[in-house]
Amino acid sequence: MCSSLIVPKACGIGLICVGSLAESSLQTIGQNDQSQIGGMVIAVITMGCIILLTGFLGFCGAFLKNACMLVFYGILLGILTAGLLASGIAGLILRQEVPSMISKNLLPIYSEYESNQEVKKLIDIVQFKKLVNLLRSLLLVVRFLEPQTPSFVFKFQSCEEALENFLQGNLVGIAIALFVIAFIQVMSMVFAACVIRAIHNINRNLSS
Repeated sequence: MCSSLIVPKACGIGLICVGSLAESSLQTIGQNDQSQIGGMVIAVITMGCIILLTGFLGFCGAFLKNACMLVFYGILLGILTAGLLASGIAGLILRQEVPSMISKNLLPIYSEYESNQEVKKLIDIVQFKKLVNLLRSLLLVVRFLEPQTPSFVFKFQSCEEALENFLQGNLVGIAIALFVIAFIQVMSMVFAACVIRAIHNINRNLSS
């Protein structure tokens, strides 16, 4: 019983980890926390902390067989689930902001390539992916030996496009994680309701 109510705590830890990774990516390209995307990521991390504490409350309620604590736990989960769904939808919408954000911040970070290890690491990752795409395209040419090489074979992503896809992928990952965790939260609410009913039945039998 208690172990099932620990699940929200694991979800909270997962949200904190995912939000921290996205925040690291945003900081690397010089995006501050005042932007809409940065604000959403901070909200995800904050929500993860709250879910972690809420999961602890549910665990204590189940362990102590305290119906009042479990009712409060269920109410908090309902509010947090609504927030998770809203944040997930916001993440899918705000990923359209990434191209303009990249255009604004990409050029300045190249000057920090040698001095900033985080910037160097990110650009190296992007360049490595471009190299992989190049090798894959060359293998296609060798394999098929077409008389006329298809035009798509030599269509490579620019560094800017690759970085856009990288950051948009982070936001999509956050949104998917939020939706999955919201579903888990709903299941936890149902389980908490079952535990509350069982506690009431036990108390009724004891009193009779």
